[in-house]
Amino acid sequence: MLRYMVWTAVVALMLASPPLLADYDAGRKAWDAGNPAQALSEWRKAADAGDIEGLKTALAAGADVNARDGRGWTALMHAANKGDVLLVEPLLAAKAEERKRLLERVGKVFRDCGECPEMVVVPAGSYLMGSPSTEVGRDDDEGPVHQVVIGEPFAVGVKEVTRGEYMRFVRVTGHSAGDSCWTYEDGEWKDRGGRNWEDPGFGQTDGHPAVCVNWEDAKGYVEWLSRETGDEYRLLSEAEWEYVARGGSGRARYWGEDGQCGYANGADRALKGRYSDWKWEVASCNDGHVHTAPVGSFASNGFGLYDVLGNVWEWVEDCWKESYAGAPSDGRAWESGNCGRRVLRGGSWDDVPWYLRSASRGRDATGNRYDDFGFRVARTLTP
Repeated sequence: MLRYMVWTAVVALMLASPPLLADYDAGRKAWDAGNPAQALSEWRKAADAGDIEGLKTALAAGADVNARDGRGWTALMHAANKGDVLLVEPLLAAKAEERKRLLERVGKVFRDCGECPEMVVVPAGSYLMGSPSTEVGRDDDEGPVHQVVIGEPFAVGVKEVTRGEYMRFVRVTGHSAGDSCWTYEDGEWKDRGGRNWEDPGFGQTDGHPAVCVNWEDAKGYVEWLSRETGDEYRLLSEAEWEYVARGGSGRARYWGEDGQCGYANGADRALKGRYSDWKWEVASCNDGHVHTAPVGSFASNGFGLYDVLGNVWEWVEDCWKESYAGAPSDGRAWESGNCGRRVLRGGSWDDVPWYLRSASRGRDATGNRYDDFGFRVARTLTP
């Protein structure tokens, strides 16, 4: 009762005078660092000083960072706007407990069903997205370099979606996966009839990555997987993709600055005749893989992910933009711009090393299928 009277007096004082100032930075930093109990403690101290406006600002920041997770944040903002501290405090405590449970799952590997993709929980964190002007192979669309904050842990596919996993989706749903695909055969790229994920023009097993998959196919797969499991599967945002591809490394490639030999499935070099003036040549250091390699054939990165660079280009959610000017800083997908063309990341089996970099970007029309286009899935976590 005494606490309620104190809060009532504080709210009344605030209505009569400018809000008291309190420092919410300590709480925000503690939250971002994965210490919800300390964050809750700091925010309580600040709120006890009577700074309801500061509390609302802090909660708004939390809600923005956790844009995909509306659970609890709407109620918190409503309570803060009303100055209802008796409700704010337990709601904050509940969010802190949710955060704690999510953090306990970081690094855990799981499947939601026997034939679902294997997933790993990656931590929240921040990184510099894009490439500096000094990075070898850099394109102008990889800047400006900017900080991105991934506010909450989420799950991502340990490997690219395989031919076997994609086949189950097509068989169960009757999804129309197309009857043509752009392939490189007889010395030329051509949209060839009769080529598709089942027959891309080269041999595959069910353990190879699915190819001849367009963005619409990939979206269909994650929507189906969400219905099958009751969990929120989706494509990664471009910012999330680069975050997990780096695996905690700020280098051009998670293994270092050198080319892909021994680490990823890509082309070793380019000679005249290919892409107008190049010709693709298989790299002997890629263990003889002429096209796709079985997923997981090369070393994983710091988050335990395989083939984020090389093997197949991976579709992500974002619409295409020519640069990162004005890009979201919280890991969300950019859903404005040229949405008829979506972003692909990571390079593929027929790309030379300067494409196999964490910052390298690609794009294509949502309906196009190529023999080196595939995808990886993400999953939003619930406590």
